[in-house]
Amino acid sequence: MGHLRRAAPAAELLYETGPLIRTAKELVDRFYGLPVSKRTELIRKLDLLAVEDRTVDEDERLDRALMRARDRGQLLALARAIIEVGG
Repeated sequence: MGHLRRAAPAAELLYETGPLIRTAKELVDRFYGLPVSKRTELIRKLDLLAVEDRTVDEDERLDRALMRARDRGQLLALARAIIEVGG
């Protein structure tokens, strides 16, 4: 979880979602505040899981999915999805 916060994009990349999610830290906090079922649903919806993620524990799997979202430029899509599910 700390990797995404340290490598967070500029706040303006997430600002487009409106005042609800303004920073990568807020995105991460709200993502982890969701029920496990919702987190899993979102990372599957955004295709953020990889085959190699099957062998790691849930926390590591979620961290990898967040890093993948960052690397693929999908943080804005993730922020929108979090808002859609009420996170």
